Amino acid sequence: MGAGRGAKEVILYEKAGTAGKEKVSLLGFHAGMMCSYFLLLLIPAVVLAEWHMTALCVPFFIIYCTIFYLSYSRRIKPVYYLHQVITLVFVIVFTIAFGWSSGAPHFLLLLLLLSFGAQEQGFRSRMMEVGALGVIWLTLFLQGHCYDTLYSMPKGLCMWMQSIGAAAVFTLFVLGLSRMTERLERAEEKAADSLQRIVSMEEKDGLTGLLNRRAVLLRLEEWLKEIQGTKTQVCLAVGSIDYFRKINDKYGYACGDVVLKQLAYYYEQFMEGKGIAGRLSGKEFIFIFQGMNGEDAYYYLTKMQQAVRKREFVYQDERVSLTITYGLVECSRDKSPDMLLCEADRKLCMGKMSGRNTIIF
Repeated sequence: MGAGRGAKEVILYEKAGTAGKEKVSLLGFHAGMMCSYFLLLLIPAVVLAEWHMTALCVPFFIIYCTIFYLSYSRRIKPVYYLHQVITLVFVIVFTIAFGWSSGAPHFLLLLLLLSFGAQEQGFRSRMMEVGALGVIWLTLFLQGHCYDTLYSMPKGLCMWMQSIGAAAVFTLFVLGLSRMTERLERAEEKAADSLQRIVSMEEKDGLTGLLNRRAVLLRLEEWLKEIQGTKTQVCLAVGSIDYFRKINDKYGYACGDVVLKQLAYYYEQFMEGKGIAGRLSGKEFIFIFQGMNGEDAYYYLTKMQQAVRKREFVYQDERVSLTITYGLVECSRDKSPDMLLCEADRKLCMGKMSGRNTIIF
């Protein structure tokens, strides 16, 4: 049972990943800073023979050294609560012993910071902790201003205590805020990446990686708006693989998918600098030739058709040859992208009926 529980803790710790390491780092740095704080208090207290302060500093110094060591273990949650309790006890004891002017109450801010930065909690638990710290703060403020301190300190030691306390609080607060800022920035980056992936999934065909019909027609609509009032032209073409069903029947659908991927890769490379290629559905592709009239687009479409006809598409030990039929139209500014697509598709059908492996313009 013990070994199984230990293995489970290891797995949970590893799943914590970067976030868990950040919590360990923040808690460990806080405990290390507190060790330095009490060490810096101990030296003048011993020199000045302030034995009351010495007696209070020694146990806290030892405890924080222990917390610093434990903060790098896998049992981060109990160490966190131990740290919070010890810090709270330190604040209360030092405020009662040496007064509000000792600067000890300011360390409550660090408990508040750690509750947000170093430990995962639900909203309700966190608000309860914040409320409790607020009540303790107010109680210590009233106690420090209404009652005398148990021990008086030399003015120089009091100023030293306030100085190193302010330096510790400021340093830890800046560290905690910087860690939170980094976490927020990473969260924003992840959100942006996730949004980009979602947008990419909406725009691209899942099999070939080319733009899908919707994305291509949106680009066409944008380009048509951009060239309003100019002499720039845009052409749209639709291509369909001839007898593609025979390829699937002879070699299998896996072969058909490989052929589509290889053909899509070639189309994407060929259309670079000329426009865009996309996949309509099944064996059909769509092309937008930007800044070209019909004759220019026909010239490049002919080169593309001839190149595909000469290529061999490889699947395992099989070599597959293809021919493509195309329908091409010049885009008129008074027609919608859907209307232009229907016109190109109609010309594609004419090419299929006239024997395939041709371009109808």
